[in-house]
Amino acid sequence: EDIKKKTETLVQASMKLGEAIYKAQQSAKPESGKDEGKENKDKKDDNVVDADFEEVKDENKDENQEKSA
Repeated sequence: EDIKKKTETLVQASMKLGEAIYKAQQSAKPESGKDEGKENKDKKDDNVVDADFEEVKDENKDENQEKSA
């Protein structure tokens, strides 16, 4: 019975410790998360190119393949 009481006390202390660590991590994340989000957004917009393209087949290449065969 003494072991059960001490185990329960240990479990409660562990839960409080885990809760404190979790709260500390959560309070630190939003600050760094906001900065990282801005940096990532800026990086995504740096080298974006929107373009149309047209595939051009090389007629000489087709003729060379026919001669090889």
